[in-house]
Amino acid sequence: MRRFKFFTDLTKEEQWLNEMARRGYHLMYRSLGYRFKKGEPKNTIYKIDYRKFKRKADFMDYEMMFEDSGWSRLPCPRRNGHQYFERIDERATEDIFSDQQSKAARYKRISDLYLTQFYISIPLIFIFYIVDMLPTNFNPVNWYLTPGLWDKEGVSFWFAFLFETPFALMRGLAVYFLILTILLCGAYGLRAKKHYEKEAA
Repeated sequence: MRRFKFFTDLTKEEQWLNEMARRGYHLMYRSLGYRFKKGEPKNTIYKIDYRKFKRKADFMDYEMMFEDSGWSRLPCPRRNGHQYFERIDERATEDIFSDQQSKAARYKRISDLYLTQFYISIPLIFIFYIVDMLPTNFNPVNWYLTPGLWDKEGVSFWFAFLFETPFALMRGLAVYFLILTILLCGAYGLRAKKHYEKEAA
């Protein structure tokens, strides 16, 4: 089963995953949504960290450290930063973090990454404006540039229309989609910063 949800609060995400396990849905991996496997309900514990690794050796040491502590890292893409762990040894502690500061630090890493990307990307918006790349005409008809397109009929029209539609959508919406992505990046970074300040207090 695949589920699509978005969390900015990692603690709430952990609680949701634990509740899914109690209902018999066990997390297999997370990539473009959550993939669950149906099984027997159980009171398992999932925990989430956020770390990126430049060297594979560092990642392997990180993963081994948790395995030695009774936690198994789920096979989620390691490069996206979110690291998911399931407790596999009942003798292990109930958390993967040794103290509140290290638990809060995961939000600091998220905040630093996304706010840095946001600040670096902001100048792009001004560049788009200066070079007049921001479309001001939201009439989709004007996004199509094929000469005489709207005068064509039958198969000739549909062939030309369907061929140009992907380019027309990119022409009309791509810049705004990029701007929206930049703004969401900033919003996510600020949200993570608030979580960090709250948990680190």
